Amino acid sequence: MEFTIKSGTPENLKRGCIVVGAFSDGSLSAAAQALDAAAGGALATLLSRGDLDDKAGSTLMLSLLPGVAAERVLVVSLGAPDALDDKAYRDALSAAGKALASLPAKDATVCLADIDVPGRDLAWRLQQAARLIASAAYRFNAPRKETPKPTKGVAKVQFLIADKAGADLKTAVAQGAAIAEGMALARDLGNLPANVCSPTYLADTAKALGKEFKFKVSVLDTAQMEKLGMGALLSVARGAHTPPKLIVMEYAGGKAKDAPVVLVGKGVTFDTGGISLKPAAEMDEMKYDMCGAASVFGTLKAAAIVKANGGTVILDPAPAPAGGLSDDVLRAVDIITPNESEAGLILGWQPSTLDEGLKAARELRSRGVGTAVVKLGARGLAVASAGLETIVPAFAVTAIDTVAAGDSFNGGLGHALEQGQPLGQALRFAAACGALSTTKQGASAAAPMKA
Repeated sequence: MEFTIKSGTPENLKRGCIVVGAFSDGSLSAAAQALDAAAGGALATLLSRGDLDDKAGSTLMLSLLPGVAAERVLVVSLGAPDALDDKAYRDALSAAGKALASLPAKDATVCLADIDVPGRDLAWRLQQAARLIASAAYRFNAPRKETPKPTKGVAKVQFLIADKAGADLKTAVAQGAAIAEGMALARDLGNLPANVCSPTYLADTAKALGKEFKFKVSVLDTAQMEKLGMGALLSVARGAHTPPKLIVMEYAGGKAKDAPVVLVGKGVTFDTGGISLKPAAEMDEMKYDMCGAASVFGTLKAAAIVKANGGTVILDPAPAPAGGLSDDVLRAVDIITPNESEAGLILGWQPSTLDEGLKAARELRSRGVGTAVVKLGARGLAVASAGLETIVPAFAVTAIDTVAAGDSFNGGLGHALEQGQPLGQALRFAAACGALSTTKQGASAAAPMKA
């Protein structure tokens, strides 16, 4: 999808569709007022009939509005004027994007960026608009001999604003579009079936990204991981015939002296549960156990597209599917909580596997690593990055999608770390929370135990 910015008013634009906003009390945005004036009040009259719902994100498509050059006018509800916030604004953008994605038109002008959102500037609104409209157009094309060409959907979107666009606004749009591209890659990887999206497929995808955007990609195979003593990860991989891969992607977008940012994504391409077999009703969802890795892939692609200013190093474990039980699949280490076994083994959550899980991180010590983000898809916890504190002094930890406080072992560990507890003490508290999980007592029900 191609995005541009234009200044002016919408009534004389010959476009396939023009998108404007309206509030639940009947008041119109500035662009909608301009169209209403050109149409002799027809827009306000049509809206007064109640065809547009009050809820933010509701839409009403109007064709051949008199006095307006565009073929169609899409009116998007912004909700109540005093309730317009980030969520309502994003709901309106997403709804507009979905409508444009199914429209038999080639181009459209979106007039929602000039709508004031409390605490948000024009650059933020433009970035959100580009990201959400592009994301709404996402379609997963399943592997097949011939990919059908889309017959509908707007390919060119123009954002209309009152004043001339400067470099900062153009950058904001480019960033939003890049984030959407990264999200599309992550969604594609997550949607692919496990017999296609294997560790080898992820490694090949990483190499293709490296070739396209000119960054370094290293892939460790089984023999190399054995040499490094990464027995915990390899023990999970022995549950399947597909060989594991450890993918390291390095993108340097900043100065050589800048501390890199480390992203770690778990990439179990199918998790049967091994000896603790998953319920049949949920087994099909286990292909999504590699969405942490998929998120890292998408993040790196987005950063490379916009040439992010800041060194980035990404460690992306992509072990083989955790398949059936083999005679030694779980003998590499002791497990504290059986339901967290493969994640703990791969990322080193448990005390006994901390050294193994962070072996690759030690190598970063000389690089002056500054921040780590651990991404696990639907649930995330800065456990591995917390462990890095034992390797890199004064380590800055950032968690994404932190788990709920009552999530047994993980919740206890996250809670203890947030309270500033030392890693060893936090792990002991987390083990106690895991033992209490059967009584449904969460991490917030007690204070971290003293050493």
